Amino acid sequence: MPTREEELNQFWMGKPKETTHQKAFSNFWIAFVSRQDLAKSDIKRILNLLHDQVIPHMIDPKILMDFLVDCLGYGSSISVLSLNTLFTLISKHNLYVLVIPLTLLASN
Repeated sequence: MPTREEELNQFWMGKPKETTHQKAFSNFWIAFVSRQDLAKSDIKRILNLLHDQVIPHMIDPKILMDFLVDCLGYGSSISVLSLNTLFTLISKHNLYVLVIPLTLLASN
């Protein structure tokens, strides 16, 4: 039987896998950016965080692509911030592989 407090916590609860945390984190952000009542100021704050503080911790950040493409339609600084995050997805998370086949199909 464990005697120290730390041993007791691990004995009864166990330590969750890192992917469990990443999945919960990803699900939260997907649900959050899917809200229809986000103000433009909130969208700007979200876009400022996504590329360097959120995407590196997500399981599959490509899921954010729809949100980012929708943000391109706002114009002004929101579009620029969205492009910045899309560039991060293209350069670091292989989004390019998804975009190229769609582009080739659209040109016909």
